Amino acid sequence: MLYLVETGEQASCRRHKAVRILAGYDGHPSSGFLASVLTEETGLGSSDCPWIIETQSGQRINLTLHNFAAVPPSSPPPSSSAAQSGARPHQAPGHRLEVCFEVAVVAEAAGDRRPVSMCSDAGGTGDVGGPGRSQAVESVIAVSRSNELQVEIVNRHMLHTIGAFLMEFKG
Repeated sequence: MLYLVETGEQASCRRHKAVRILAGYDGHPSSGFLASVLTEETGLGSSDCPWIIETQSGQRINLTLHNFAAVPPSSPPPSSSAAQSGARPHQAPGHRLEVCFEVAVVAEAAGDRRPVSMCSDAGGTGDVGGPGRSQAVESVIAVSRSNELQVEIVNRHMLHTIGAFLMEFKG
């Protein structure tokens, strides 16, 4: 699968302290991807320079996490009350130990902020589909209430340890 990733501009970050994505405006695509690798390498999308996704008035934004370091889908997801900063081990019966990290914060224009956690197995394999067959686990992490959503990737220096992920947005 081919992913078209938003790249942003350092100049926008310096000027506005954020990178604005105008989804569906003036010929811009109404969907795209935010890559953890880009945040790790450039700082764009971090808490110092978050992504601000904006769609046309009256539209909402759907945000989906594509986790490439995930545990198998047969493992139960961690409870939402467990979405705390840092690593959290979770042992599912008959499965390997799963470790969860808070990787992002999603904020509405009105100020409502929600953490986003990502889990992988403690063995660090991140291989979901068996040897040589990496597969992303997808989960919807937010549906905005307005036409604007801010995404901050937290602790960008830990991203190489956590594993690669994409966040897909659709207006």
